[in-house]
Amino acid sequence: MNTLFNHYASKLDLTLPQYEAVCALANSLFEDAASTAKHKTKRTIRNVFPQYNELFDEIATDDENNPILTERGNTQSIIEYLEHNVRNTFFHDGITSIKFEPGAARIAYGELGMQANEDTRKLTLLKKILQEISIAHETEYDSNLNGMTFDELKDRFGASIHKADAETQEKLKNKTYDKSDYTIKWIPDFSTAQHYRQYTDHGNVNECWCLTRDERMWQSYTGQHNENKVYFCHVPNFESVPRETGPNAPLDTYGLSLISVIVTPDKQLRAVTSRWNHINGGSDGVMNEEQLSNLLGGYVFDLCPPYSREEVTKRGYIYLDEVQQMLDDGIDLSEYMIHVNIIQINDKQNIVLPGRKLLSDQWFDGISEFDDGFAKVVLNGKQNYIDTEGNILFDQWFDWIDDFYDGFATVRLNGKYNFIDPEENILFDQWFDGMGNFINGFATVRLNGKHNFIDTKGNILSDQWFDWIGEFNNGFAKVCSNGKQNFIDTKGNILYDQWFDDAYSFNNGFAKVRLNGKDNFIDTEGNILSDQGFDGVVEFKNGFAKVCSNGKDNFIDTKGNILSDQWFDDADSFTNGFAKVSLNGKQNFIDTEGNILFDQWFDDAYSLDNGFARVSLNGKANFIDAKGNILFDQWFDAITKFYHGVAKVYLNGKENFIDTEGNILFDQWFDRIREFHDGFAEVYLNGTWYNIDTKGNISPKDE
Repeated sequence: MNTLFNHYASKLDLTLPQYEAVCALANSLFEDAASTAKHKTKRTIRNVFPQYNELFDEIATDDENNPILTERGNTQSIIEYLEHNVRNTFFHDGITSIKFEPGAARIAYGELGMQANEDTRKLTLLKKILQEISIAHETEYDSNLNGMTFDELKDRFGASIHKADAETQEKLKNKTYDKSDYTIKWIPDFSTAQHYRQYTDHGNVNECWCLTRDERMWQSYTGQHNENKVYFCHVPNFESVPRETGPNAPLDTYGLSLISVIVTPDKQLRAVTSRWNHINGGSDGVMNEEQLSNLLGGYVFDLCPPYSREEVTKRGYIYLDEVQQMLDDGIDLSEYMIHVNIIQINDKQNIVLPGRKLLSDQWFDGISEFDDGFAKVVLNGKQNYIDTEGNILFDQWFDWIDDFYDGFATVRLNGKYNFIDPEENILFDQWFDGMGNFINGFATVRLNGKHNFIDTKGNILSDQWFDWIGEFNNGFAKVCSNGKQNFIDTKGNILYDQWFDDAYSFNNGFAKVRLNGKDNFIDTEGNILSDQGFDGVVEFKNGFAKVCSNGKDNFIDTKGNILSDQWFDDADSFTNGFAKVSLNGKQNFIDTEGNILFDQWFDDAYSLDNGFARVSLNGKANFIDAKGNILFDQWFDAITKFYHGVAKVYLNGKENFIDTEGNILFDQWFDRIREFHDGFAEVYLNGTWYNIDTKGNISPKDE
C-alpha cells in the first residue's frame, strides 16, 4: 500500500489515510457484482475530490496486484458511488447545506474511514457538526470547511453538541408521545436477522440490509462481543406495503414500514436504517433519537433498551470500571495488552503498573510509554501528560503536545504554540505561531511571519524580529533580514555592522561569509579576517583555511596571513602538519611555514600517514618521510600504505615487505604475500603456501 502511495504521491493531492480509505472502499465494492452499477448521480464526485478518479485510473493500469478495476465496473461508477454515500449520509436531512460536500467528503473518507473500518460515532458527530454549521455558521466556512480536521471541528462544536444532546435526551425521557402501532422485535442473532432478508432484498445489494445477508457485517454492527443490540421495528402488514418511492424517501411509507435500530451499551444509536437501506437517500443514520422516539411512540432507549450490564458481561464485553478488579483477581488480560504495559479495551487505553495496578481510573483514547517520568495521553481529541502516580499534569488540555526536551515540552492550543515545564508552568504569556525545541538554552519562535529566540526564563532575546534564524552553535546563531545575513550572540547583540549575502556557522572560531560575490571570514569579535576577498574559502582545519582566487589555491592562517607566495592549482587541507599541493600536473607537500617539502615534484602523492607518504614518479613508487627524505634507493612497481610497521611492495611480478627504516624484510621475494596477523604472514611460492614470521623463518602452511 505504501509503495503505491509513494508512486502516486507526486500526482495526487491525497494523504496516506485518504489513499488507504479509498483503496479499501474500492476493493470492498467489487466483492459484489452489483455494487456500483446502479448508483449514478447527476453530478460526479470529480467536482468534489477529483484525485480519487485519477487514483483509480492509475491503479487499474499500473498495478496488477490491486484489482480495483480489473474485474468489472469503471472509474465513473466508483466515483459516483463515493459521492452517493457522502450525500446520503450528511445531506438528505433538508438542514445541512450541500455547499459543504467537499469538506464532508475529505473528512469522511480521509479521516474517519467511511465504508473502510469507519467510526460510526464520529461520522454521526460530523453530521451534527455540519448541521450546526449550516444553521448558525454557514458564512464563516468555505466549501472545504476552511481545511479544518475532524478534531479541530470537534474541539469547536463538540461541547455545545454534547450539551444539546444531553438536554434532548432529558426532554425525550419526559415527553408524552402519541400512540404508535409499531411492533418492536429484538433480533438476538444473525440467524434471526436472515429471516428478514426477503423484505429488503430486491436484487440490489445496496437496498438489502447487509446484516441480514452477511454474517461478517452482522458482527461489524453488533461488535466483537455482540454487545450492540439489534431491533427491527415494523408497521402491521409491512410485508405487503408497496415498494414505491414517495416524496419523503427514504422516510416515505415504504421506507418507514420496516426500520433497523442498533443501540450500544452506553445508549447511543449505532445505526438507524430505513427499509430503503442505502438507496433513495437512505443511510445508517437516517433518523436521530428524537425522530425515532416520535415515530415509535416513546423514548427510544426505553422501547429499544440496550443490553444490561450483566448481559453484556456474559458475552465477554469488559466494562472499564471492572478491569482493576479483574487484575486483582489474577484474570489473564494479556490479549488486551498492545504494548509492554499498555492495555486497550473497548478502544480505550491505560497503563498497567507493576503489581497489576492501573495507572489511572480515567481511561484514554490513547496513551504512550513513560519518558522522563511522563506519558502523553489523548482524550476527546485533546492531549495532556500523566505522571507515574496517575496525576494529570495540566488542568488545560492541549490540541497537541510534544515530548519533554531539556526540561520543556512544546504544546499547541487553538493554532498557537508555547512551552510548558514539569511544574505545570506555561513558559510565556505570548503564544506563538510556531516554535522549535530548546537547544543550548534557546528556542526559536515564530510570530506574524517573523522569527526570534526565547530563553528558558521566557525572555525574548532580541528587540529585532528576523525573516529567518538558525540554531545557536558555538555561542552564535545566524539570522536573516531583508535578504541579508548576520549573526546574533546569546545576549541579543548583532555581531557585525555589515550584513552579508550569505553566512555559515562558526567553526574553530571563524565563520565564512560572502559579500558581493567574494568570500572571507569573520571572528567572534566581528572582525573581518583578511583585507582580501576570495573567490572561495574552506573552513579552518588545524589552524589553516584553504582559499581560492583566480582559479588558484593557497592557505590563510588565523591572523589573515597568506601562507605561501606560490599559488597552486589545487591544495588539500592540512593533516599532520602538511598539506598536499598540485602545480602544473605535479604534486608535493607544503608545511605550516609555507615551505615546499621536497625539491622533486611527483606524478602522484598521498597524504602523510604515520610519518610517511606514498609517492609515484615515472611509473614507479616509493615513500617519503616528513623531512622530505626518499625512504628507498630502490623504486618499486607499486606499494601499499604501512600497516603495523610494514608495507607490501611489488617488483617485477614479485612481492615482499619493507619496514619504516627502509629495509627489505626478506631476502626471498614471493609470488604472493598476505598481511601479517599475530606475527605471521602467508606467502605463496612456486605453487605452495607457507607461513613466515617477521624474522624470515618459513614453514609449510599446514604445520
